[in-house]
Amino acid sequence: MNIIIIGAGASGLIAGIEAARNGASVTILEKSEKIGKKILASGNGRCNLTNINQGEEFYRGENSAFAWGIINKFNHFDAMRYFTDMGIYTKNKNDYIYPFSEQASSVVEVLLMEAEHLNIKIKTREEVISICKVAKSFEVKTKTWDYRSDKVIVATGSPASLGIKISEDDYHLVADTGHELIKPLPALVALDGVGDYFTKWAGVRMEGAATLLVDEELIITARGELQFTDYGISGIPTFSLSRFAVKAIDEDKQAIVVLDLMPDFDEEFLAGMLSERLHNCPYKSLQESLIGLLPKKMIAILNE
Repeated sequence: MNIIIIGAGASGLIAGIEAARNGASVTILEKSEKIGKKILASGNGRCNLTNINQGEEFYRGENSAFAWGIINKFNHFDAMRYFTDMGIYTKNKNDYIYPFSEQASSVVEVLLMEAEHLNIKIKTREEVISICKVAKSFEVKTKTWDYRSDKVIVATGSPASLGIKISEDDYHLVADTGHELIKPLPALVALDGVGDYFTKWAGVRMEGAATLLVDEELIITARGELQFTDYGISGIPTFSLSRFAVKAIDEDKQAIVVLDLMPDFDEEFLAGMLSERLHNCPYKSLQESLIGLLPKKMIAILNE
């Protein structure tokens, strides 16, 4: 059986390796000059292979059970064993699994060696224009060649990393063959805010809680390190609620993020503490009394 795989990222390479191991003749087409660019970028260049702490609640989608069902068929133990068998010894750092070298390039090199061992053809600078069903086979057209295959696997990824030129146009390859597409929306992303004051808090990091309100209804609250940027907010709590915020905006609903910079204190305790600080140091202004509680950039914003 001949199989064409479109995309030489993590999914495309592993799909090709598994197909070749099962006797298929595999050709992988990659429109970029280099393969595995997202692998090289993952984990800040260290390549986070998998995580020990897993659960259905971590998957953002209309049907998280669907994703969790797939994960359960190939869990983190399977993933660690898979890479170990190919020569990537792993290490556990705070329940995140990395190659022992902590170099994402190691993963790309090992996948390439395995592909070469299995006689997989990898052709770069081959941008696919169309996929056509011809009788019982497929015709895959690029800008330079026409390929025939028994099966086609589309593994082009998404526009999640625009900096490495992943195009949303790739979705048409699937849609044109009759498949129904669920509208792709960003998830696990930073959020752009509406306003002109964000540059004043850019660079601040602090523990806190973020609560998302959609049309004034509380949707989700997440805690952790908030990162304040010149365009809005980022950090783990923001990533946790971003999927719901993006969906609301896509549906023309109002999405508001309420930030709690002292989530361990209730209003009564905080009011009493501030009153005591002013009483103990009456020569200080309210703004000055916040020094030591909040970063200076945040104090300045709260004082406006």
